[in-house]
Amino acid sequence: MRKVLLLTGLLMMLLVSTVWANGEFSDEGYVEATGVGEPGQSYSAGIRAAELVAFRKVAQEIADMSIDSDTTVEQGMTLNDTIRTKIKAVLHHAKVVNEYKGSDGYYYATVRVPVFGSNSIASAVLPKNEKIEPFPQPQVKVVQPGVDVRESHDTIVLAGNYTGVIIDCRGLGLATAMSPVIKTDKGEKIYGYKNLDTELVINKGMASYAKSTTANVSRAGSNPLIIKAVDVEGYGKKCNPVISTTDANRLLAENANGHFLEACAVVFVR
Repeated sequence: MRKVLLLTGLLMMLLVSTVWANGEFSDEGYVEATGVGEPGQSYSAGIRAAELVAFRKVAQEIADMSIDSDTTVEQGMTLNDTIRTKIKAVLHHAKVVNEYKGSDGYYYATVRVPVFGSNSIASAVLPKNEKIEPFPQPQVKVVQPGVDVRESHDTIVLAGNYTGVIIDCRGLGLATAMSPVIKTDKGEKIYGYKNLDTELVINKGMASYAKSTTANVSRAGSNPLIIKAVDVEGYGKKCNPVISTTDANRLLAENANGHFLEACAVVFVR
């Protein structure tokens, strides 16, 4: 009953802009917000007030999140009542992960919502991919490992043992999104939602985010292919890494052998 009261009116608040929201989610894959309750009241009343503020903040964070480079959750809710209903259910399952009275007399509560997995934001906003599209073919000649052929701009010799890919986007201002796209410098899409199983994306996400190419990148496996992005793009937020055509051909060739893109073994460093 207490959570129901806290959630009253939050869907309307999702459509109201606030100064604290940036629509980003953590490298660990969740949205979190902390609310503050005024001092001079009972512990239960102070924590309840802090929770209300935290739920309001996390609701606005969700509204400002990018589904893809040109659609936010707020826009999705405006266009689709089903998304609105599902987001309400996600908020109902949000967890209060910390609450306490500070030494300053104020009350604090932190609310967390998963971006992926059970009762997640992705489960509320990502549509079912009815037909999985194959990945593009590399536009070069691909030679198997061990063949004595020199690599050139039109020939790639497979390494054949990559377990995933890390796209290094540091310094380019990459933003998070639930449905990002990897593109080439010619604008060609080589990795996107349409290439993947919906349930896998909802449960795991298309990519994880990290701050370096060595820490918190286990998703890409023990031997990742590391590629330096040349740019980031997007109509709204810059959510999509852009890599050179040469690196794109390498990535597609190695994936045709290892199928790590199908497993979403992808990490973006930002």
